[in-house]
Amino acid sequence: MPEFLRKLRQEVRFFIFSRSLLALVCGLLAWPVLIYLVDLYDLFFPIMEKNAGNWVQGLLSMVGLLVFGALIYFWIRKPKLNQLAQDVEFANPELKDSLNCAVELQEKAKDQELSFMEKRVLQVTNQKISEIAWGKGTRPTGKLSV
Repeated sequence: MPEFLRKLRQEVRFFIFSRSLLALVCGLLAWPVLIYLVDLYDLFFPIMEKNAGNWVQGLLSMVGLLVFGALIYFWIRKPKLNQLAQDVEFANPELKDSLNCAVELQEKAKDQELSFMEKRVLQVTNQKISEIAWGKGTRPTGKLSV
């Protein structure tokens, strides 16, 4: 496997990992919000003690569904390799569309033999990837950086 594909797949894995953590954090933050909402409900409409366990189980299942739904959503929305290659090229204009072409050629190489020039594009791209900043085009930037 060429080095640029390995790097792109690593960035996709990082994307999925970061979004999974985001889903978990959203679930953990939703828990106290739901508890306060039930407490507010209990203030106006008292909940019987024998029903309190059902309310807590209901809240836990809601948080679980939220986390599970977010995980599925982020898994479905994970970027494709060619979209990620476009993002990296946008952040690194010195690539001049070679990364995106190399990803498409690698997909084509599975089905048929590549010509000399197509192999050359793959080789040159594989050499250039050590010089670019991968995270610059694929990872989020700090919103509050000074």
